[in-house]
Amino acid sequence: METIKITFDNGEEREYIKGIKLKEVIQSIAEKNSLDTIVAKYNGKTVYEDFELTKKGKLLLYNINTNIGNKAYERGLIYLFEVCASEVLGNDTKIIIKYSLDKGVFCKISKSISENDISNIKKEMKKKIKEALPFEKIETTKTEALDFFKSIKREDKVRTLFYNNDNLVTLYKLENYYNYMIGEMPLSTKGLKFFDLT
Repeated sequence: METIKITFDNGEEREYIKGIKLKEVIQSIAEKNSLDTIVAKYNGKTVYEDFELTKKGKLLLYNINTNIGNKAYERGLIYLFEVCASEVLGNDTKIIIKYSLDKGVFCKISKSISENDISNIKKEMKKKIKEALPFEKIETTKTEALDFFKSIKREDKVRTLFYNNDNLVTLYKLENYYNYMIGEMPLSTKGLKFFDLT
């Protein structure tokens, strides 16, 4: 059986069967990592849980205490919040991410919400975190992405995409919800354990 050598950021080398999935590699070193891996880069390229490692290389793993991991963590939480808020408040809910505020993010919601709604959104977020749902990466054309976001009346995404000069763009899918996010995303919802809503 053919094997490959993987070098980790601490210089440690391990041998694995060629074609092993990233999530299996992360599981194999879980005892050494007290914090969940948020972002993984293999030979300089961001990779996701089902990525198959077929050649030797360097694997860098980022947790919440790293700059890359922390930014991806925030993006992942925002995405998860939007999904759960839409499920609790209805798909016609518009959520506008305004700006970072101390160690949080300020959002505007298009309808009035109660403490009960906030509690239900939080419950839904915790449920999806427990389920360790993957953030799936999807390549599509800019035209298809624009048409999709116009069809669901997400003018904010249409405006952001308008300034992207590439013909191909990357969307992310969480369950049945598609989103356009700039920057790395977490491997899955599993690592997004620390949050609160007010």
